[in-house]
Amino acid sequence: MQHSFVSSFLIVEENQKRKDSVASAMEKANAYIQDECLYGDLVYSIYLPDINEGILGIIAGRIAEQEKVPAFVFTDNGTSFKGSGRTYGDIHLKNLLDNVNAVDPDIFIGYGGHDGAAGLSIKKEKFQDFRLEMNAKCPTTALPTNDNFFDLEIEELDIPRITAEEDAFNPSGKANEALIYKIKNYRGLPYMGKIVNKLGENGGFKIIGQNSTVVGFNNPELLSCSESSEFEIYGTISYNYFKGKAMPQITAVDIVPLRKKETSTDFANLIAKMASKR
Repeated sequence: MQHSFVSSFLIVEENQKRKDSVASAMEKANAYIQDECLYGDLVYSIYLPDINEGILGIIAGRIAEQEKVPAFVFTDNGTSFKGSGRTYGDIHLKNLLDNVNAVDPDIFIGYGGHDGAAGLSIKKEKFQDFRLEMNAKCPTTALPTNDNFFDLEIEELDIPRITAEEDAFNPSGKANEALIYKIKNYRGLPYMGKIVNKLGENGGFKIIGQNSTVVGFNNPELLSCSESSEFEIYGTISYNYFKGKAMPQITAVDIVPLRKKETSTDFANLIAKMASKR
């Protein structure tokens, strides 16, 4: 009887340790997503140097469900990065890995899996190549569509005209809710060294475009994406009047970073990679 009690106690203790490890790893994974600004990636590749290999799959699965994209989580096992992946939507992970391997087999030490899950080991120095190639080869048609509601899809160049029409004709009517526009490929310009600038103290942000500005609130995660230069924006459009001047302004209800701004280092790396494939 005493032996059974001790065994039960040890099982409960181990389960609690595992739960604590998973909770700690999830905090680190979410911090990594923000620090590396993975928002907009079709496949998340996350490196956590100090977590137990036994929970890699758990973390990958939770991130996939949370972010609604396939996710791979890696840790350092000394000689390589060992990882585990979980899918989202209709992405077949094994096929995706096969496609990346066909382009750059030097990434992998070994991999295997099926449609929903995969395990792999990659060379440490190839981690960023893995991330880039996974995003390049991920079939976007197999991912669930964005469930953001919008009334009309426009380009950034349409904003001045749409703003003028909204102001002159008020097409939605004063008694009705304002139209929600989806603006594709909105390009932010640097201001004080940043693309996304802080606005207020409650997760507010401001992005300056070529002929308009974007403002939003309660989105502290976006402030970590200072390296993003292009966005997909959902929001209302109106004039913002400042010092007697009217500027088109989008009040964002949702915003999706699409890519990072290019730096001289990124360009040099791209040229080197292209040269190596000749």
